[in-house]
Amino acid sequence: MHHEVGMAWPEAFGTGDRAEVDAYCAAAGIDHEWLPGDRLRTRQRRAAVVRHPTTGVPGWFNQIASLNGLTMDPAVREYLTDVYGPHGLPFHTMVGDGTDIDGDTVEAVNAVYDRFTVPRRAPSPTTSRCSSRDSPKRICP
Repeated sequence: MHHEVGMAWPEAFGTGDRAEVDAYCAAAGIDHEWLPGDRLRTRQRRAAVVRHPTTGVPGWFNQIASLNGLTMDPAVREYLTDVYGPHGLPFHTMVGDGTDIDGDTVEAVNAVYDRFTVPRRAPSPTTSRCSSRDSPKRICP
C-alpha cells in the first residue's frame, strides 16, 4: 500500500497490470482496494491453524505477531500512525471480525515463538560446502 514501506504492489504481485492483480485477488479470496497515488490495500481473513497437506497434522500458520503493529518499535509505530493514520499501518493483523488484537495476546504469542524457536547454527568451516565431488579424499561429517 505504501511505496516507502515494504514492497510496491507490482513487485509483490510480479506484475504491473492491475487487471492481473484483480484476478489474482479474486481467485485467492483477497479483498483489495485501489487507492489514490497508485497504492493498493489488501485484506485477507485466514485460519490461524491449518492442516499440513501431506501429514494432516494441524500447525500454526499465521502472522498474528510478526505483522502486528504492536510488534513494531513504538517510535516507528507512532511515526507510521502519524503519517498514515490510525488504520493505515502498512501491515497489521486483527481478529477475524476486524477488531484489534490486544497487546497481551500479541505478547503471549511472541513468548511462545521465543520458547520454541530453535536458533540457527552457522556451519563450521570444515562442514560447509563439503562434497565428495569437490574433494574425493575429504571426509565429510
